[in-house]
Amino acid sequence: EEPEGWIKKLAEESSTSTCGHVFQNDEWGYRCFNCATDRTCCLCAACFEASPCAGAGHKYQIFRAGVGGCCDCGDTEAWKPEGFCSRHKGNTAESSGGDALD
Repeated sequence: EEPEGWIKKLAEESSTSTCGHVFQNDEWGYRCFNCATDRTCCLCAACFEASPCAGAGHKYQIFRAGVGGCCDCGDTEAWKPEGFCSRHKGNTAESSGGDALD
């Protein structure tokens, strides 16, 4: 298999603790009023579609993102863990294997 195909497959199948996708101009973003910790927090389309937010009857908003914002999926300071998508399980001490700092 060619390296490009292998890298693409790895990226699609791998899971990380957080997404961090950087929005491009006019890309769709999603804000769940039940899961976001403040009004600036949002998910990219891929994470929103793989999250329980839409199917759980949550109130959400679809908007056109500007350049530079990023997806908050997996970020426990920005999003409630029950709203994370299936690929991003959060940046907790347990998931990273480290100890929380006091």
